Amino acid sequence: MTLIVASNEQARTLAADVLSRLHADIVTSRLKPGEPLRFEPLKEAYAASFTTLREALTTLVADGLFVSEGQRGFRVAPVSRTDLVDLTETRVLIERQLIPLAIEKGDDDWEVAASAALHRMTLAEQRIGPKYALTSEWKLVHRQFHEALVSACGSPILLGVRANLFARAALSQPFFHVSAYQA
Repeated sequence: MTLIVASNEQARTLAADVLSRLHADIVTSRLKPGEPLRFEPLKEAYAASFTTLREALTTLVADGLFVSEGQRGFRVAPVSRTDLVDLTETRVLIERQLIPLAIEKGDDDWEVAASAALHRMTLAEQRIGPKYALTSEWKLVHRQFHEALVSACGSPILLGVRANLFARAALSQPFFHVSAYQA
């Protein structure tokens, strides 16, 4: 019985690893929007079985990062400037609801973490210079700031929706050279 549990746990760990790596490859544009995905190269690149890949891709379809094309397989979700603006505006609407909740429910640790994240982002902007919004360093601290700001809101569901919108917008941004403050 222990062997079966270990095997299932190992499979879940591999599936989570493949899911994480696919997600990272989309956000970093290693996998391009609209690109069709072929299982044989994916199996080799991710050292994963067909079943594990299909499970990860199905999860990412639900997140809006991939598109399922019936019997033809999967494709990286296409992007457009209109989608980017819509995703960003929707995320901002949600954050405007979450911030007052986070302020109400947050404690001293939350306030310190949010302040530290803002400080880290400001330091990165100063160090990098005028094109800071185009760098991966700033994109990381920008995401971390927004996560810290709303983290104490008390709604895991809304936090998940907000995180998904943020990730989907991050997929589109490199293709439209939109600064975080323009969208």
